Amino acid sequence: MASRSPKVLNIRLAILDAAHQHFSHFGFAKVTMSEIARDVGMGKASLYYYFPAKEDLFKAVVLREQEDFAVQIRILLGKKEISASEKLARYIEYRFEYSNKLMNLNIPDLYSSEKMRPLLKDLFQSFAKNELLYFERIIREGRQQGEFLDIPSVERMAKTFLHVLQGLRMRIYRNRTGPQVEPERIEELRNDMKAVTTIFIRSMTREPEGHTLVSTPHRTIHQYSTKRS
Repeated sequence: MASRSPKVLNIRLAILDAAHQHFSHFGFAKVTMSEIARDVGMGKASLYYYFPAKEDLFKAVVLREQEDFAVQIRILLGKKEISASEKLARYIEYRFEYSNKLMNLNIPDLYSSEKMRPLLKDLFQSFAKNELLYFERIIREGRQQGEFLDIPSVERMAKTFLHVLQGLRMRIYRNRTGPQVEPERIEELRNDMKAVTTIFIRSMTREPEGHTLVSTPHRTIHQYSTKRS
């Protein structure tokens, strides 16, 4: 495929920036291609040269966010100097920022559109598959380095983690009281994602040598053995 010229790339980026702003402020249904073209300073016909339909433009907006996120994660996974636990914690921070960028696009509401549903399904199923692979890689790395326990099924653990995070996001979307998610609910989502990540990390982490857990009906007591010389 022929590479795009710098001029074409700059115009495309300007279109995507304007489109993201319009979709965020007004919603997909209310935005027109004419408005976006006017913001970019081009004719409507020229805009259709780059994106034949509004659905194509919306897809490109979402794909750009997904690609930017994927670049962040590939860099993160390549860092040898940080632990698997830290990678998972940083992943969740990046994931929250990505979710926050898409949140104002009101994507869950678009699933009611027969025209948009297959497009969104394809976009986010593909993204979820990649996300699952990221989790599996981090967990396997932690297990190989002795940081995590010898988990019977890395795939099952990664999938469970993914599904819990998906559930947290959907709860925030469904409980909003207006077209946009309230700032306090966004912060609630961040805190919930961090809490769940901490729980999963602790469930996989090896205890220090000589450290055992003694469970009682009301609490868990941490005990350390002492070795006599």
